[in-house]
Amino acid sequence: MTWPRTLCATVLTVLLLLTPARAGADGELTPPPVSYVDVIAYERTLPAETLIRIAWAGTGQTDRALAIARRESGLRCDADNPRSSAAGLFQTLDIHRPRAERLGLTWQEIAGPDCLSDVLLAFDMWQDSGWRPWS
Repeated sequence: MTWPRTLCATVLTVLLLLTPARAGADGELTPPPVSYVDVIAYERTLPAETLIRIAWAGTGQTDRALAIARRESGLRCDADNPRSSAAGLFQTLDIHRPRAERLGLTWQEIAGPDCLSDVLLAFDMWQDSGWRPWS
């Protein structure tokens, strides 16, 4: 599964480009230390639309992913449908809970304010089934 690594690599690159280098004692510029934990913490602060654009970049499906998230939740990561089990940015049904758990995500993350988890799950579903889960 390469897409989580691609997402992390993209965000890591952005972080490295946005964070100024520091001059060491010898006057040489050294890049800022950035860890995987820093990348995940940073990704969790990004708006839903940005996370969707990063995840679907290069697929030709970014506009459709955004349209679905807008229709399903109004781009609200904590959206909840009281008449069904649908929750989160893409209004994922709890029948997809085992898939989320295989990805290391909890249902509380999907149904809560964590946009990153919701985007990761939706992207995995899309890779596997296209847009069928939302049609």
